[in-house]
Amino acid sequence: MASFAAAVFRGGLATAARRGVTTRQTLRTATTTPSTRLVRPARPQHRSVSKTAAVGVAAMATVAGVAAVQTGGLMSVATCAADMPANITLYQYQACPFCTKVRTFLDYCRVPYNVVEVDPLSKKEIKFSSDYKKVPIVVLGDEQLNDSTEIITRLAAHTSNVVSGTEEEATWRAWVDSHLVHLLPANIYRTPGEAIRSFDYLLENGNFTVTQRTLSRYVGAISMYLLCKLKLNKKYGITEPRQQLYDAVNEWTTHLGDRDFNGGGHPDLADLAVFGALRSVESLATFDDMVANTSVEPWFYRMKEAVGPSSRITAEAA
Repeated sequence: MASFAAAVFRGGLATAARRGVTTRQTLRTATTTPSTRLVRPARPQHRSVSKTAAVGVAAMATVAGVAAVQTGGLMSVATCAADMPANITLYQYQACPFCTKVRTFLDYCRVPYNVVEVDPLSKKEIKFSSDYKKVPIVVLGDEQLNDSTEIITRLAAHTSNVVSGTEEEATWRAWVDSHLVHLLPANIYRTPGEAIRSFDYLLENGNFTVTQRTLSRYVGAISMYLLCKLKLNKKYGITEPRQQLYDAVNEWTTHLGDRDFNGGGHPDLADLAVFGALRSVESLATFDDMVANTSVEPWFYRMKEAVGPSSRITAEAA
């Protein structure tokens, strides 16, 4: 039960756990930076996106470029969409912060992509991946990419002005994976009631049967509640989930100071990583409490406007 539950939310937590944890800071007076660190597996046999979807890729990329030029802002968007590979399929859990990071990057770059929602119980949708059984997984034609940070780094190589390339950017991206994401399951599975509501959100997407939804809702929710309470919170030193989340978020906004974004005039990969992680809880009580008790709201909604609507083509059946 514990292994299944761990897989439901933490897609890449095993990878992230190897990265350092930073201290908290709550005063909005100085700029700080936390600790740092940023497979090409066998090619899976996987069908490519349909011809209709491929046409959509080209059309949406063209529209994105025109829109970016017309608005006069976020000029990185046109470059992203023009240079990014086509036929992108994302295998994910909807509420997984690692998956949301990848979606945020693709949405910001206006790159169309297909989504396959993975059944957290059977994982039948990713049986093509023989050695890697976590999410997110991105498939580019017949090439498989694993781990959210690796996926984004690889795709970002096709852009010219989303990556700032600074040590600061790399440091805060690592902070998201090593610190911020550990606080999210501790909060959304803080009580049995919150855990069930979180799984209701998790299961909104995907072609799951009634039996799959019911089993995942109750078994998954209670398993994650117990896993966080008895193991994960102790492992990551989480004793006051809400307050520690507030402290982490305020550490980020303190670092930003008066800047609109970490990237200056537009978001960089650090902005997208923090926003992507926090965006994963936007429909839950954790998010409402966070906004009410931190200074993150102005930056969060600037990011939401910058990222724009989803560029997802469709949710595919596996």
